[in-house]
Amino acid sequence: MKLRKIGNNVLLSICDVEILGKTLREGKIVFKVSEEFYKGEEVDVEEAVAMIENSTIVNMVGK
Repeated sequence: MKLRKIGNNVLLSICDVEILGKTLREGKIVFKVSEEFYKGEEVDVEEAVAMIENSTIVNMVGK
């Protein structure tokens, strides 16, 4: 989980730890779960939900 302040927005980037650093493929779609973008503090579900509620932009990737 990584939290960034961008202007008046709070951007939360969060993903499942198992897919961090991997490339996901489905058909023609290819998505890299970049450590640079997503890697940060590891949190439990309750803390993640609280962070989502306090963010203006959320980018989530998971299974």
